[in-house]
Formats: sequence, structure tokens, C-alpha cells
Amino acid sequence: MDAVLKRLSLAIIISVSPLQAAITRTGSCSATATSCTFSATSTGDLKIIFAFDNGSRTIPTVPSGWTNADLGNATTTGGTVAAEVVGCNVSSSSADTGSGTWTSATAVVGISYSGTNVTTTAACRTSGLGTINFGNAKTSATANYFSLSSFVGTVSWVAGLMGGTSPSTCTPSGMTSVSATGAVRGNDTNAVVSSWATTGCTVTSETWMSDTLEILGVPPVVTCALSTALLGVGCR
Repeated sequence: MDAVLKRLSLAIIISVSPLQAAITRTGSCSATATSCTFSATSTGDLKIIFAFDNGSRTIPTVPSGWTNADLGNATTTGGTVAAEVVGCNVSSSSADTGSGTWTSATAVVGISYSGTNVTTTAACRTSGLGTINFGNAKTSATANYFSLSSFVGTVSWVAGLMGGTSPSTCTPSGMTSVSATGAVRGNDTNAVVSSWATTGCTVTSETWMSDTLEILGVPPVVTCALSTALLGVGCR
């Protein structure tokens, strides 16, 4: 019984440990343009931009100083077409609120986060973001934010980014609308989640494109002293 209590105590302490930073949304932006200005950022924040090209299969260009997070996608030919790309960046200061210029985009939306596991802009795709899923459909009145089959982290949020050609966008159950302008919308779970199943919401019948992204938090930290005190197992 003592061993069980020790493990339970360890789980409780880790869950509230100040050594584990919590993800916090710090700012957002959206504009019917090739760029937008975040409402706020902090040094080391993970910044994400979803750039949407309404009516063209030309994938927006990721600006210098940003990392391509999903390689870019375009709808197939025939009917109304569109294209999108997602990029990430690490904020250098509280004054670093720019999005860069996403050439060929007709609209952009962005969200910034503190307390993530992101390291550098060059590595933001792998250190700040985990699993990503993309999807699109034509002449559909239901837009889906597709499932993340497996999570990389244990303290992750999920963000859902979308563009539509009508324009029409929506926020799925389980997410909060963060920023929206015309053809684009950014949402997130506003809390740690352990999974994300495909979730739809209603839009005007249109061509839509969405990205669902895992935002990686900082993993829990167990110190040598804590491990020794609670489990009798120190550093080896």
C-alpha cells in the first residue's frame, strides 16, 4: 500500500509541478491579405500561420524566417479550387508580432502560444508541433477537422485551422474560436487533451481546407530528489 501511495503522490506532484510549463495562448491575428499582426507574443512563443489561397491552386509561399509545417496542399482541378500552407516560427521578443508575407495568399490566420516544447524556428515543426492531419472537400456543407491518430506528447493542445471559398468557416465542438476573418478561421482546444477524433461543423456548401495540429507542451519533469523521496529510485 505504501508503494501505491508513493506513486499516487508522485503523479499528483508532477501534475502541479512548477517545473512543468503550461501551454498558454498569447495572441492571434487574421486578415484578408498576405500578412497579419499578432495581438501579442512573448520571447520564445510558438507562432503558427495558416495561409489560404481562395480560388487558385497556387500554394502560398512560406516567408523567410518561417518553417514549412505541412508542405502545402491544393485542391484537385475542377470546380472551385484553393490552396493552403501552414508555417511556424519562434518569436524573438514581445515586439516580434509580424507574420511575414505569404505571397499568393488571399487570407491568413495565426495563433501564438507560450509554454510549448518548441526550441528554434528551424526545428519548430518537430519540437513545437506533433501530429498533423490535413483534409479538404468540394461542394460540402460539413467541414471536418480530421483526427490525430496518435499523440507525440502527453501535455498537448490541438489547434484547428481552416479556409473556405464561399467564404464560410466554422468551429467544431471541443474547440474555441480564436480568430476569423472572411475565408479563414483559427480554433484550439484551449486546454490539454489526450486525443482528437474527426469532428465536423456546418459551413455554406463550398470548397474548404483544414489542418489539425498537435501543439506540444513541455513534458513533465521528475527530479532525482523527487524520484528518490517518493519511489526510492534515484539517478543512475
